[in-house]
Amino acid sequence: MCCAPQLDTLATHRTTTGAWMELRHSRECGTTWARTWCGRIGDRIEMSVPGRAGAVHGAEVGNEEVL
Repeated sequence: MCCAPQLDTLATHRTTTGAWMELRHSRECGTTWARTWCGRIGDRIEMSVPGRAGAVHGAEVGNEEVL
């Protein structure tokens, strides 16, 4: 299954520390996800759905990737 080819970027936000976040959604597979870049070790992103108590998903920057 391919989700990414037909994605919608729902929101883009730059934080006060300079990190960026995008909220994305694929209509093809009904998946929503967030991506972040320019973050620092320890930065965390969390997503929740209104009306779905306890349905919080998050991730934390745990290491530095060197390209």
